[in-house]
Amino acid sequence: MIIKPMPGSLRAALAIIAGTSLAPAWGQTNEQAGAPLSSIAVNAAPALLPERNASATTDEQLPTVVVVARRRSERSQDVPTAISSVSGEQLEAQGIAEVQNFQQLLPSLNAAYGQARQSSLAIRGIGNNPANEGLEPSVGIYLDNVFLGRPGMAVQDLVDIEQVDLLRGPQGTLFGKNTTAGVLNIQSRAPSFATESKLEASYGARNSRILRGLWSGALSERWAGRIVLAKTDDEGWVSNLNGGGRLDSIDRYGLRGQLLYTGDGYKLRLIADYAEEQDSQGSAVISGAGPARPHFRDLSEVEAATGADLSPVNPDLRQTRIDGVQRMRSGQGGGSAQLDVDWGDFTLSSISAWRFWNFTPHNDADFTNAPILDDYGVSVRDRQWSQELRLASPSDGRLDYVLGAYWFHQAVRNHLHIDFGPQADAGLLPTETPLATAAGTVWLPINLADGGYQILSSALSDSYGKVLTDSGALFAQGNWKITEQLILTAGLRGTYEVKTGHAEREEPVAAVRWTVPPFSNVQNAQIGPWNSSDYGRLRLHELSPSQLLTLSWQPASAQLLYATISHGEKSGGFNVNGVGSGPALGIESLKVAPERSNNLELGYKSSWLGQRLRANFNLFDTRVSDYQASVNRTVSGQALPVQVLTNVGKLESRGVEWDLLTLLARGLVLSLNGSWNHAVYRSFDNAPCPAETNPEEPVSCSLSGQAVQGAPRWTVNSGLLYKADWRPELSQQFALNYAWRSAVNGSLDNSRYARIQAYGVLNASTTLQWTRAHDTLELSLWARNLLDQQYLLTAGAIVNAIYVGMPGTPRTLGATLRYRFP
Repeated sequence: MIIKPMPGSLRAALAIIAGTSLAPAWGQTNEQAGAPLSSIAVNAAPALLPERNASATTDEQLPTVVVVARRRSERSQDVPTAISSVSGEQLEAQGIAEVQNFQQLLPSLNAAYGQARQSSLAIRGIGNNPANEGLEPSVGIYLDNVFLGRPGMAVQDLVDIEQVDLLRGPQGTLFGKNTTAGVLNIQSRAPSFATESKLEASYGARNSRILRGLWSGALSERWAGRIVLAKTDDEGWVSNLNGGGRLDSIDRYGLRGQLLYTGDGYKLRLIADYAEEQDSQGSAVISGAGPARPHFRDLSEVEAATGADLSPVNPDLRQTRIDGVQRMRSGQGGGSAQLDVDWGDFTLSSISAWRFWNFTPHNDADFTNAPILDDYGVSVRDRQWSQELRLASPSDGRLDYVLGAYWFHQAVRNHLHIDFGPQADAGLLPTETPLATAAGTVWLPINLADGGYQILSSALSDSYGKVLTDSGALFAQGNWKITEQLILTAGLRGTYEVKTGHAEREEPVAAVRWTVPPFSNVQNAQIGPWNSSDYGRLRLHELSPSQLLTLSWQPASAQLLYATISHGEKSGGFNVNGVGSGPALGIESLKVAPERSNNLELGYKSSWLGQRLRANFNLFDTRVSDYQASVNRTVSGQALPVQVLTNVGKLESRGVEWDLLTLLARGLVLSLNGSWNHAVYRSFDNAPCPAETNPEEPVSCSLSGQAVQGAPRWTVNSGLLYKADWRPELSQQFALNYAWRSAVNGSLDNSRYARIQAYGVLNASTTLQWTRAHDTLELSLWARNLLDQQYLLTAGAIVNAIYVGMPGTPRTLGATLRYRFP
């Protein structure tokens, strides 16, 4: 093959990109990566149901799903990997626009959600990592080909979406940052040259209101634009019994603007967006209260000692009783520039991106109406820059490949602020004084918790963390057609990362600043000044490889068998949630090693009955070493446990997944997907102990052989979608979705007090569509969580053997009026 000289269009395009500093937001269709630009169609991703003016063959078949799992446009059924896709039309029909609800449609996906910072995604039970700015997520989230450095960046209204793809298993060879569990790839709709406009208004229970607007169309012969606006409000569904009012309210808005330029042989897409949220999302309730450790008070004893009213402990009531502020603010945005150039038979792609994310919470963290922890929260300021270059070869030869380079820089800072109330000592400290000796901790008969010593009461403590990350990678993946039916795929990525960190706690503002032991020892351990720079440097530099080897065989045109061996890594990090275990265990205890996974997969994809039935199955066995987690450990002489970021040992996740889709009759589609997953700790001998073992006060417990936190054994998602044409200008669509998952351990210690019981969520809607000339009017009636299932999205432990959880959204009935016009 002769490489042609660089054409003038490429030189011009590179000149454009060299002067462009925009970066990501929402936006890149699945046709925009890899395929020659002459074949790229704007908004070409198919809907779940074919349009009525489609061809007769399409009307009698399931639509083709196009994905970019291998950085080029391919039919999903031809890609030898475990991937599930949801179209934007399906998301709209189900009324799903939040990332935590994607688990209702996609197999093996689990979302742990509190506030934006306390959110994480897990695939096959892997990825429930703690909220810590010094850690990378196990599940990579990509928005329009741009990696989101923090999971909280995906907590926004995801509207005007083209398609969502879930890739399960390590995906490091082709996606920007290494991942050990998989990738959630979100693609928004690109600008269209055909004019389209939409106004939408929704109203539902709890005075919930949704307003959205869209315009897209040609600005000139070469330029097209698209702008989307969204506003969401909800009064909340958690009742505060202390003074009334509701929590878990929603008040957010966002906007996104795009420009698309089409030249001779190249396309340039520019995106900018901004989103803001100010509400009480993340308000948790007490899900359980266990017996306290020796020398400490349990919940009822704390309430008696502080004069607090009894707190509701039943999460099904969706009630709390707090006296402090519960509020959060999140603002994010950025820009991206994607350039795709036809270079002869090759396609060259450049993606330049910049994003920011600011998060500020205020929480009453004691979950009572006593002034114990009046305000507790970690604010975040995150900035990231990335650049990716890819070269895709023609795909019609014996050998095709994608080559690329990737660069990522992230600067993230956080601020832990604690405002201790007047009753902090009674609510937090032990009833005797711990003293470290050579033989261990001894307890002196001095009651710190009676409030007379002012150890923590009325104090203010501020800690600051910082992590800088520079990551560079070279990657390649190719397909060798041994025969027309037998293909060998190999991928390799080498990533080199440098991280530096810093953790510091300032001198507290305290009612009494003790200098006399043992009171000074206890006070300094909890709020005393400490600076990591006084003890050395927090620095990591690592070379992380990712590999993939897949053999696929197509015995018939509509069948595919494949076997995959893959390896993925995510980098190590630092504990910068305050100063963590630094003062007690030294600066080295703030470091955590990389997390590594090896995956073996066998899969089968097939289409039957003239493309009316699609059936995909796969078996997987993933072994993870040095799984990253945050545990609380008791240190000799310490009054309260310290947070330690650690590698827990080994984890295994193995099971089976299925994804079925069938066209039962014209306009009637049934979907059924799910998984059976056996995710257990193979070795976790230094685990935190659950509250039920605290009376014996073991130093640590073993969770080896037990289920992984947040990993349901079973998940099942089913959906029914029907479209009926009553008259040429009048049609109606019915959508029904039921998502069920088995019980899981909510907290890392596997306590029964944080057990999330099995639950199922039923959503239903019907939409009446009336079309006249070029205008369309739609009226939708919908129900979210129709059966009013009471469930928790996440659960975890706090102090004094108290466990809290984030309740899911209750039944919400509403209506939407939508007007589409040129």
